[in-house]
Amino acid sequence: MKNLLILSGTYPAFSKGKQAANYTTFQIIDSLLKKKKFKIYFMRVGDKAEFLSNKDKKDIDVLKKKGVFFFRDFICKNLKNSLALKICKLVYDPKSYFIGYQNKDRFKSKINNYKFDCTLTVWSEISTQLISHLNLVKKIAYYGNVDNKIIYSIWRIRLYLKKISYFKYFFFLIFFYRLIKKGHFEIIKKIDWVFDFAKNDSIFYKKNFVKSSYCPIIWKDKNKFTYKKIVSKRNKIKSNNHLKLLAGVGNLNGTANTLGLITLIDYLLPIMIKKIKADSFLLNIYGSGILEDKFNFLKNSKYFKFHGFVDNLDHQYFKNHFTVIPQSFQYLKVSHTRVLHAWSMGSPIVAFNDLSISMPELKNGFNCLLSSNPNEFVENINKLLESKELESNLIRNGLLTLKNKFNPDIILEKIYKKLI
Repeated sequence: MKNLLILSGTYPAFSKGKQAANYTTFQIIDSLLKKKKFKIYFMRVGDKAEFLSNKDKKDIDVLKKKGVFFFRDFICKNLKNSLALKICKLVYDPKSYFIGYQNKDRFKSKINNYKFDCTLTVWSEISTQLISHLNLVKKIAYYGNVDNKIIYSIWRIRLYLKKISYFKYFFFLIFFYRLIKKGHFEIIKKIDWVFDFAKNDSIFYKKNFVKSSYCPIIWKDKNKFTYKKIVSKRNKIKSNNHLKLLAGVGNLNGTANTLGLITLIDYLLPIMIKKIKADSFLLNIYGSGILEDKFNFLKNSKYFKFHGFVDNLDHQYFKNHFTVIPQSFQYLKVSHTRVLHAWSMGSPIVAFNDLSISMPELKNGFNCLLSSNPNEFVENINKLLESKELESNLIRNGLLTLKNKFNPDIILEKIYKKLI
């Protein structure tokens, strides 16, 4: 048996209410256990502690009983240096910008007494940074965020929110960004293979001589609703010409969700108010977090409702007519698990064309409606309002795509072959 170390930014769990990363991590571990080729060790890596509920502990116990060894969490420490020292370090070694790389020696001392044949990081940029320069036999990463692109997006958002000046932003672009990008590639090139669940990022990596391939997001549909069952549930949605749209899920302060909110406010809402073919509409947003000051006015808006964290997100899909995904209109093009969740719940999707750059399984008019601009986005919502046949086709084909293109067994086999 090979000794396999799995690192993730979150605990493996499958209870209702958990995030996609929890599901994915559990699914990968459980699947690899069935191969009976690995002794699996797991460690959660982060920059802060994570609360474990009783449900989480029960989920972890399931894996412990199957032989998985759980290390104590590894909490990365952010080195507190003066700005001048940070700049000097960044110039001398661009990798030092990343918190995972800063903690690699501490991590090495923690695993020194163990011998691992292979290492897999799951949805964790910090873990990937952590292991990149360690002398481990085989290092595999499964995630979908190119670090420097995320950092660039964060700075753009900070500028939009007026948290930084234009001077600081342009100084970042001219000086810092080039070095951060260089540091990221020095790290990622040390990984033996990167499975990226955004196709555009995988292509970007390959063009920059990183060993990478596109590997879709793993999605285990626990409900397994049939088309007939979905239609029965969707018929209960009140259609008194008051349109309800599921417009956001997850952490309100997340990079992609912030960009989605900006798109809704600045680009879509003005057109929707003028052109939506319903007496009224409501954009429902689910997830924890605190609204940025700039968005506080939305709390009193008749067009938005913020529900906070909900225990049963599945149920919310049957309270909304459609799902709108505005994120990819902005400069960050990444994959979204909300696409898969919407398909599994039979919720027709309206999105922007650029989402299919990351997720090529999205086909306009087949399993979703894709839009080239905000006007077309609103037109597509109206098309769904006017055609039950179109709605039914998108539901059927979404379920079909989920079954054929996101089959966990096929995706996990790719990861297994690289580890073995």
